[in-house]
Amino acid sequence: MNDQEGISLIDNGIRQGCIIPANALDKSVLESICESRAIPAERKKEIIESDLLLVLSQDCDIANESERYIELIVASKPNARSRRNNEPLQRTRNLRKLHFKYQDTFWECRVDRISVFPKTEIFAAGLDWSQLQQLPDDLREMLITWRINRYSRAPLPDVFNGVFVSGYLRKGGNELAQYLENHRDDILDIYVYIFPDIEGAERYQVSITALLSAQCSGDFMDECRDFLLKHLEFLHSQDNPLCFIQVSLDDIPDHAAHTLEIVATPEEMTMHDTFVMKRLSVDYLCFPD
Repeated sequence: MNDQEGISLIDNGIRQGCIIPANALDKSVLESICESRAIPAERKKEIIESDLLLVLSQDCDIANESERYIELIVASKPNARSRRNNEPLQRTRNLRKLHFKYQDTFWECRVDRISVFPKTEIFAAGLDWSQLQQLPDDLREMLITWRINRYSRAPLPDVFNGVFVSGYLRKGGNELAQYLENHRDDILDIYVYIFPDIEGAERYQVSITALLSAQCSGDFMDECRDFLLKHLEFLHSQDNPLCFIQVSLDDIPDHAAHTLEIVATPEEMTMHDTFVMKRLSVDYLCFPD
């Protein structure tokens, strides 16, 4: 591929988050895309006319003449088994499968249906460029975050996951999860400190810090701090191995040198904080319906 072809892909709308309707491609091209999947068994799963193909590759890689391939993932309408009471899994926690809503239709992506497809074959496909669409920025970000988290999520002790994540955040109707979702524009990330960071300990000392947008108001910072403290106090009072040191200050480890603030802005968190704490992957709470 020459540089002009790479630039032409960008100029013609092939960018990260680009939507290529499957019915805009010949059947032979769709079969070739299926053959480009990493898992042999998945190559037999056909792409049907109602499917969409989403571009995962970054714009700079699409335009780079040294990058000969482009990553595509199929988005299909969820089957009946993926729906409960006629509602899809909108806030999926499954790193192998993602559900999202686009133009009043729900779609499903699976990691095993990613194809690494030659750029030159995009040109050879005779694609009508006018049929291309683009995911809205929030959905594009959701798709890429879902993909990245498969590799970048930090492991946390099973006990913490069982008590805080599965047993609390993911319980249906939990107000803490709803709060994080409602304020996804102000709450950028959740960071966790756990000691000891091993499996099988009888007791874990834990602190949680919400990283807030620098643009959020002082009133929201106070509200968020009080709200999170209420939940930490509740969890601390329960019969479980987690000791929340922001509630029980006498239990702060001598070696703890990270922030103990329950909320902090980017200016207030240090690089040391982000090194010794782990980012809690709760992105699904920040994904809009």
